[in-house]
Amino acid sequence: MNPGTSQTSMRWRSDHLKVNLTARAEDGKANQQLLTLLASKFGVARKDIEIERGEHSEYKTVLMRNLNRETLVRRLNELKW
Repeated sequence: MNPGTSQTSMRWRSDHLKVNLTARAEDGKANQQLLTLLASKFGVARKDIEIERGEHSEYKTVLMRNLNRETLVRRLNELKW
């Protein structure tokens, strides 16, 4: 995750998402923007996504509930460089 950039973007690299966010990493604003962006892109409710590890790190592990494997793979493939 890269907070404080000029525009929001998300790209799938072979084993992780590279996410640029306009929100700054203060008071949890970037984390909230990240979760909202993921919910929108993957078609799940915002309440079904949480940061499992790395809340204060640029590298995060995110848990998404109510997302089947087929949808996950399709959406990740749409994000490839």
